[in-house]
Amino acid sequence: MGIFKRLFAAAAAFLRGVKNTEPTEAETVRTAMLLPRVRVIGEYPKPNYRKSGVAAAKRAARKVRNRKKGRKS
Repeated sequence: MGIFKRLFAAAAAFLRGVKNTEPTEAETVRTAMLLPRVRVIGEYPKPNYRKSGVAAAKRAARKVRNRKKGRKS
């Protein structure tokens, strides 16, 4: 899962950047600015289930049958 890898990398980079156990606010902000980019979950591409698996094969077969019978598809 790409999302989890990116989040883990961002968290690891943040913890590497913060040197002290009690970082100052400036140090925290500076470290946060250097984090790798993590996209919002809504930006990730969604899988297209219509074009995969048994359901797609059934749809394609039904389309062929309907064409043979002269129906629109």
